[in-house]
Amino acid sequence: MKKIFYDDLQRNIKKVRQILSQDEILLITHDNCMDGMGCQLLMEKIFKQVIVMKTSPQKIETLINNIDPSNYKAIVLADISSQNEKFLNLPHVMLVDHHDTAANMHDPDNSIFVYDFECGTKLLKRVIEAAIKKPLKKYDELVDLINDYDLWEHKDPRSKKLAKLFYKRTSDDEFAERFWGFKVEFTIEEEQRFEDQRIEYEQIYNQLDVFELEESNTVFAIYNSYNNDLCHDMMERNGAEVAILFNPQTRCGSIRTVSEEIHLGEMLDSLGIGGGHPMAAGFKCETDDFLQKTIDNIDHYISTNFPMLKL
Repeated sequence: MKKIFYDDLQRNIKKVRQILSQDEILLITHDNCMDGMGCQLLMEKIFKQVIVMKTSPQKIETLINNIDPSNYKAIVLADISSQNEKFLNLPHVMLVDHHDTAANMHDPDNSIFVYDFECGTKLLKRVIEAAIKKPLKKYDELVDLINDYDLWEHKDPRSKKLAKLFYKRTSDDEFAERFWGFKVEFTIEEEQRFEDQRIEYEQIYNQLDVFELEESNTVFAIYNSYNNDLCHDMMERNGAEVAILFNPQTRCGSIRTVSEEIHLGEMLDSLGIGGGHPMAAGFKCETDDFLQKTIDNIDHYISTNFPMLKL
């Protein structure tokens, strides 16, 4: 996949350089997302004048429809995508994304690059490196940790700590100033806070009601935070392949898996309730009745389509 990406990029590098060489660039990226924040940091660090607009996947089309693209010399969408073909096919627009929901828009000849092997920040960094003909190794540490967390690989324990700082921030500026140098070091106070949070988390987990679903090797629980951590431990401590955590405050569900046999994003999309990545995805349920129906549908879908995950 990486070779295909570089082949596509090199074939269209002139267009990419033309877009990124402008003295003013509008960046549209994912709001309240560490990957989107990484894209912003990269762009603002490397290019002189970057105008940043942030939005959610649910609101991206409204934002695009309200933009007059002729007001900007260059427009880059990173870690977020639009289905507006007319907008994306403009010569001064580029898209770099890794979400499956953007796969149908993949068109390197029109500077639309969609690949799922890395997060948006890391893909964008590769595109920028090719465009400016310069390796950006000094940015690797922060970018790699964002990638580790966003793809839910969790190979480096620092990525979870970084995410905790991001999601506890008071503003994007606070996070940007903290990691403007792209070096990731935690203070003694932060390490103590992480330890306190670990103790608090263990208490939460020990009081958590974890339910096993009827048809598949899937577990389910309800809580309003620690999505990734709880899902991970629910699977590990219960020998499950899939975990679902529902947040009653936001009415959003998170689903995770350790199995490479299933693609969670495609499953939720086919059920018409959500989407996401192969091993991490999400959905929304406004009522308890719909939540119960959703859990039952997921359970049945997994057991029917993935016999290896059936109880």
